[in-house]
Formats: sequence, C-alpha cells, structure tokens
Amino acid sequence: MTGEQPKVVAADQTPPPPTTPTGPARPCEGPIRHRQYTAANAELIEAGKARRAEVEAQKRARELAENARVLWAARGKRYERCTLDNFVAGSPDQQKVVRRVRVYAEHIERNINRGVGVVLIGPPGTGKDHLMAALMHAALAAGKTIKWASGPQLFAGFRDDIGADTEERRALAQYTKPDVFALADPTWEQSRLERFQRAKLMEIIDGRYNHLRATWVTLNVKDRDQANNLIGGAIVDRLVDGALSLECNWPSYRKSAST
Repeated sequence: MTGEQPKVVAADQTPPPPTTPTGPARPCEGPIRHRQYTAANAELIEAGKARRAEVEAQKRARELAENARVLWAARGKRYERCTLDNFVAGSPDQQKVVRRVRVYAEHIERNINRGVGVVLIGPPGTGKDHLMAALMHAALAAGKTIKWASGPQLFAGFRDDIGADTEERRALAQYTKPDVFALADPTWEQSRLERFQRAKLMEIIDGRYNHLRATWVTLNVKDRDQANNLIGGAIVDRLVDGALSLECNWPSYRKSAST
C-alpha cells in the first residue's frame, strides 16, 4: 500500500493542540462568545422595553391632557378655578364637609381605584359642584380620566341616539369607561325621572358599580328619601354604597345683582 503513513506519537510526547482554519483553537472561546451574545441580546431587549414604555407614557400623557381640555371645556371656566382652598366655609357644617372632602382628595388614587364614589346632597347654590370640581382637579393630577355631564346633557344625548344601536352603545361607553363619572344634578327639574331616563341612568350606574368605577354625583334634594323618589331607590342605593355621602344643608351662596 502506498500513501501517507499515520504519525506515531511516542508515549512520552504530548499530542499537538487542535487547530482551526485561523490558528490554534481556544478551549473557552465558544462559552465566552455565547455569554457575550446573551448579554448583548439582553441589553437590546431591555432597551426595546424602555423605549416602548416611554412611547406608552407619552401617549398616556397626551390622552390625559386631552381629557383635561375636554373636561374643562364642558364644565366651564367658572368651575375650572374651583379648589378646596377657595371654598368659603364659614359655618361648622361647611368646615366639616370640606374636611371630609379633603381627606378623600388626599387619597384620591386609592379611592378611585377602589371605586369609592362621592354623593353630595343639598339645596341648589350650596357649593356642591364647587366641591366636585375641586375633586376633579385632584383626580386629573393623579392621572385619572374623568367624564362630566349635567342631567340635561346626559338625557338629551340618549334621546338623540334612540333607534341607533351602535351610537347608543358608544354613548353609554363614554360614561362607563372613564375612571370617574361626575354627574351634576340628574334631578334638575325637581321632578321624577321618566322611565326611559331611569333605565339609562341605571344602566350607567350599575355598570360602573359592577366594575368598581367611581361615580360622583351632586343632587339638588333635601335628603336621601327625596332622592329615592326622584331618581329611584335602586340607583341611589348603588350610588351611596361605600361612598363618601355628605349633606350640604346651608343657605345658597348665590346672590342677586341687587344684593
């Protein structure tokens, strides 16, 4: 037979190290490169997560700013200036109510997250909407979304959507999805709500109640019994359950121009 004969290594001779096309192989090269690749890949993943979080935060900030703009455009400049500090509380009853609202505001995020509502009862002109506006400022500062409506606006919107199922569902969603629904006086005429009005209001309040979403409401009534009579016991029962319920029974702040 012809050809290259295998090399014979003497018993006392160390075999030569293995080689690669580029030179002698380094035993730890593979594990080191793997660790370097894994570390680099992890850095890229974390950078991607940070970027996505930043984009989401910017999107959320824009949404909150738009929510605040729409809120105060609907509520009006008079109430945009309302705070707890500029609420005139001269009597002990007024001071007590303001103190309790302030405690709620100090824990606004926790209260909203737990679905704790606010019910302010009393005659017209006693500052109930001022107190609600002050709470809206606190909720906005905590990054919460708010939908505000007066009773007439709420029910007029549903009347317009009769017969349009898609529009009606969209109308309901704008009241059921925000973190807070602030409703100003659904009993503005001091008369019982119509059956249609009660049904729609119940749908909103019950939906929010079931999903632990906070509802704030001002009622121009003298007490809970009158509220039950005007808007329905089942609705009132859900509004006051676990809520901060306060009576604002003092003279109206509003005065005529001749006073």
